[in-house]
Amino acid sequence: GTSVLAGRGGMNGANSTSNTHLVAGQEAHVVAKVWAYGNGESDTADFYYTTNPTVLPLNWTYIGSETLSGGGYQYVTSPSFTLPSAEEQAVRVNFRHKGSEPSSCSGGSFDDTDDLMVRCDYSFFTLSPHD
Repeated sequence: GTSVLAGRGGMNGANSTSNTHLVAGQEAHVVAKVWAYGNGESDTADFYYTTNPTVLPLNWTYIGSETLSGGGYQYVTSPSFTLPSAEEQAVRVNFRHKGSEPSSCSGGSFDDTDDLMVRCDYSFFTLSPHD
């Protein structure tokens, strides 16, 4: 799916790496569309997920960070991660300008944080072609 959010960044979606349903125990990644300043070398996207997006305070689990290779609008993809066993989950992209440490909410003047809540099928299973 696509959801363009306000600010410098926008979440494009959370996708399974096999282009099927989001299924607990399988690999997935997050894609975000961001606006990088200048040549983009000072901008980094930090990716997180949580398995309990309706209970505060949110506990974000770090997926990884990606530094941009160009300026202007860019699509940036998180490292792949295994979806945990929870029906409701959320992913977060913290897009930061400068700064050296990953953060789920860096709060800089030119930083932006966007969340996307997703449903994951944790009861789904597939039969092999030989069954």
